[in-house]
Amino acid sequence: MATTSKAASFVARIWLESGPNGDPSWRGHVQHVQSSRAAFFEDLRALQTFVEGVSGITGPALGAKRRGGTRLPPGAGRVRKTPLARSKR
Repeated sequence: MATTSKAASFVARIWLESGPNGDPSWRGHVQHVQSSRAAFFEDLRALQTFVEGVSGITGPALGAKRRGGTRLPPGAGRVRKTPLARSKR
């Protein structure tokens, strides 16, 4: 089976936050190096959606369950597009 490879570079900053009910939630910011397109994301599914959209490559499916067997809520995976802001850290 022949495969075609298409490379793209991304820089991602990922952190864990407590949600309103105290459950941990992944948050982050990702930037495509070649185009400088960037987005903040509120879960790993949204990170995958951004990477797939920019690169044009569909990756493997993420599991539909979180730790503890809780299903992801409707709308999980939305990408929140916000202007890139410089961090003062």
